[in-house]
Amino acid sequence: KRTRRKKRATAARTPTKSSGKARTAVTLDAPQADTALVDELRAWRLARARTEGVPAYVVMSNKTLLAVAAALPTTEAELLEVSGIGPAKVARYGADLLAELGSHT
Repeated sequence: KRTRRKKRATAARTPTKSSGKARTAVTLDAPQADTALVDELRAWRLARARTEGVPAYVVMSNKTLLAVAAALPTTEAELLEVSGIGPAKVARYGADLLAELGSHT
């Protein structure tokens, strides 16, 4: 006797220009985050990831970038309050991330 499986909800997937592979689009869901700032942070993250030879999500997740854009931290102590950022990320990326945030305003 066959049982029916429930279909899972899936995120919309669209092919990217560079690879042709489908990737989930992440939308700006933090109302207080600036779209232009989030785009700048993603560009910063991609540059850092390429420099280090790691995937961009290893540097910082999209969710963390949105939280940073919403919080607009100005010190390393404020960065530590952002979900997804701990002492290791502050030590590795803190100064550059704060400089990127400072150049946006």
